[in-house]
Amino acid sequence: EGLSCLLKSRSESSNMSGLQVAPSSPKVNHLLFADDSLLFFKANSMGATEVNLVLDRYCQASGQRINYNKSSVYFSKGVPDSIRTEVKTVLQVPNETLNEKYLGMPSDIGSSKSGAFKYLKDRLWSKCKGGLRAQCLQQAKRFW
Repeated sequence: EGLSCLLKSRSESSNMSGLQVAPSSPKVNHLLFADDSLLFFKANSMGATEVNLVLDRYCQASGQRINYNKSSVYFSKGVPDSIRTEVKTVLQVPNETLNEKYLGMPSDIGSSKSGAFKYLKDRLWSKCKGGLRAQCLQQAKRFW
């Protein structure tokens, strides 16, 4: 909660304003779940420095520490290698990866949303065709 408040307080900054999924949606500069954190900021040294300041402040206040070996950075397409290197150096995060899935959802959707979520549709359809339909029929028979 403390980290979230610190990040929200920086949402007015042009470097940490976050991203918007639609014109009418709010901007999001972080997503937190259990011990995982996703931070969204501009890929430049000022953005990385601002993130560092927030994280340092949080660590000082909470006593928690960041495991930089388990941390990684993911860049949008088109970010030059020089900027990537600069941001990773400022953040002290050597890894440049993003898992294929995060919390069971695809992390890099791209422009083909139907392809990215096809597995959900297929999985749901297989459950409707198979086991769930049979279970529903068995339950219905018990009531009749």
